[in-house]
Amino acid sequence: MSRKPLIGINTDFRPEKADSFAFSWSHAGYFDSVSRAGGIPVILPPLADDDDLKRVVDTLDGVVLTGCKLDLDPVRMGLDKHPATRPMPARREDFDR
Repeated sequence: MSRKPLIGINTDFRPEKADSFAFSWSHAGYFDSVSRAGGIPVILPPLADDDDLKRVVDTLDGVVLTGCKLDLDPVRMGLDKHPATRPMPARREDFDR
């Protein structure tokens, strides 16, 4: 029997607010699709430590980057921010990079 590939899926992230805790989530369609394709989905929280992330990624056979409706923050790249820009939380952006 062949080994099913382990496929990492990054999560979305919302930072803590005054009335709620920080949390991460993934839409079920991502992990259901990986399963239907014969893989084993592995949910990846937005780890802050690059060494921890590297250790986890080294165990995976592939990664799905889910994207989101928010933008990379141009200010963090030394660019001007367009009025329509909706920056994602820094923790999510750092993890996705």
